[in-house]
Amino acid sequence: MRASILVFSGALCFLAPQLINAQCLVDSRPPTRSSKARLTIKIDDVTDLGRPVLAEFSLVNTSKEAISMAKTFVERDYEVHAFDATGAELPLTPYGKRIRTPPIVDFRVIEEILEPGGTATASEDVSRVYDFSRPGAYSLVACRETQETGPLSSDRVLFQLK
Repeated sequence: MRASILVFSGALCFLAPQLINAQCLVDSRPPTRSSKARLTIKIDDVTDLGRPVLAEFSLVNTSKEAISMAKTFVERDYEVHAFDATGAELPLTPYGKRIRTPPIVDFRVIEEILEPGGTATASEDVSRVYDFSRPGAYSLVACRETQETGPLSSDRVLFQLK
């Protein structure tokens, strides 16, 4: 049995751009935890400076009903926020500014259905979005919105750049 099913929202989603909300930045509902789904991040404890900062996301449907979410591209689907040791959010790269500055428009909007007990996974090089140009201690937190839960927040994960 497959854990998730992709459903096209209609042919128009490929013909006309769609506005995509910033899930954690501008939504009036703050990211939360939910009994319906669990979002986690995995990252290496130590990464060499100048190497990609690879994060793996996992969204598990812990409910007895299917949940649905928009699927565009990983940097939008799993909105990651990176912080230094003082708690300040890192500066965005030029690419990060392009994908985080409203209006956010994308031609690829597909609805993903996650069946009960199913898991959706994705990987992202977070250094494409944030400037990790200095060694030090960092943390990441992610957000992923579903129609049934609203914006979900992951636990904060810590790592070092050496």
